[in-house]
Amino acid sequence: MEPAPGRPHAPPKPPALLPEGLAPGEDEPLPAEFGAAVAAFRAGRAAEAQKLFDALEARGDGWLLPPEARLDRALCLAGLGRREEARRMLLRTGDSRFQDHVDRTLEQVGTPGAKR
Repeated sequence: MEPAPGRPHAPPKPPALLPEGLAPGEDEPLPAEFGAAVAAFRAGRAAEAQKLFDALEARGDGWLLPPEARLDRALCLAGLGRREEARRMLLRTGDSRFQDHVDRTLEQVGTPGAKR
């Protein structure tokens, strides 16, 4: 159904946070590189996933914005047991559209004995 004349179309909603806490970029379709990074993360290959997320951000096309890229890298660092590095990265993450999740992840990473 088309909107009434003179009424703007509602902008599409950006992709949601993934169940693992990984943040996608704002536009669909998701690039194949992002799918590969997510698959590596899900398979427990956090170092590989981190490299793929880094490469995706480095493309410079604005698909994966710096706040979301930092969240994804921090989750990879936490998966590698590098919790203090992950915590520092999360502390530098502001203006994310997933800021509430960044804050919760920071609490998890900064709490001894917490998973991730």
